Amino acid sequence: AERYDDDILTRLAEIAADLPPFTARVSGLGVFAAPSPIVYLAMVRNTVLSHHHELLWSKLVGHAYTSNLHYHPEAWVPHITLAQGDVTSESLPAVMTYLSDMTFDWDIHIDNLALVFADGLEQGIKQEFALSKPVDAAPNES
Repeated sequence: AERYDDDILTRLAEIAADLPPFTARVSGLGVFAAPSPIVYLAMVRNTVLSHHHELLWSKLVGHAYTSNLHYHPEAWVPHITLAQGDVTSESLPAVMTYLSDMTFDWDIHIDNLALVFADGLEQGIKQEFALSKPVDAAPNES
């Protein structure tokens, strides 16, 4: 979202307290085509990842101003952004050639939520929230 209301930190803390850590799978390299391309690591969309994302969307969209519909559960592409804003159509082939020799096939342990900010001058993590529900209380993936 462009921004959130003042309750967002409280809501994130509540959600994180009720979610266990989990494992997600990175499965390759991708590009979102745009005037300024975005290079990313693709993630396997599984039941747990989709559930967590849908839960976050449903509980936080009411606290958002100008929600980005690319993140709506029906449109969302799970990914980890590697480069955004500093890649051009001209430099993209060199970036992809450089990355093509690397292997992007691993599991990643997800143990927190983070509120990220970008104000046009800088970006970073405003606050992190540990996923703290015991793992044995997690729903089974099927």
